[in-house]
Amino acid sequence: MSNEPNIKVIEPTGGSIGTIKPRKAKPTIGIILENPEFEILYNTINPNNRIAPAHTGKFEYRWVYSGEEDAYLLYVAYTDGIGFAIKFQRNKAGQILEKLQELNTKSPMFGIILRFKEHHSPDIFDDSITMIGLEFDKDPTATWPK
Repeated sequence: MSNEPNIKVIEPTGGSIGTIKPRKAKPTIGIILENPEFEILYNTINPNNRIAPAHTGKFEYRWVYSGEEDAYLLYVAYTDGIGFAIKFQRNKAGQILEKLQELNTKSPMFGIILRFKEHHSPDIFDDSITMIGLEFDKDPTATWPK
């Protein structure tokens, strides 16, 4: 599926989608994805880049659809040299992409929060990697999401 063999592909073990309201910011659609493997990324990414809007240049991203696996990959590359991909399998994490299309009616942008452990802090960004201002690029050859 990946033509980039050195990229770590992580499939979320849990997740949710809904409206998030960060302190001092307007509410937005947010996706929270969970996997213990996100801890390695958290510890490797520069702390100043753990919360970053897409337009700042701290990271780049692209969506790739694999018809072979019926999954989308979100490839992410940070300026620190950290690269990884998140796999959205159609009948697993892909369901979040389906829901995103339903909820995201006002703006195409959304955020993703990557967590590696159970969250107890009042600050939604604690112990997580947050990418803000992402847009989903649907592949025209894919039959989903609608």
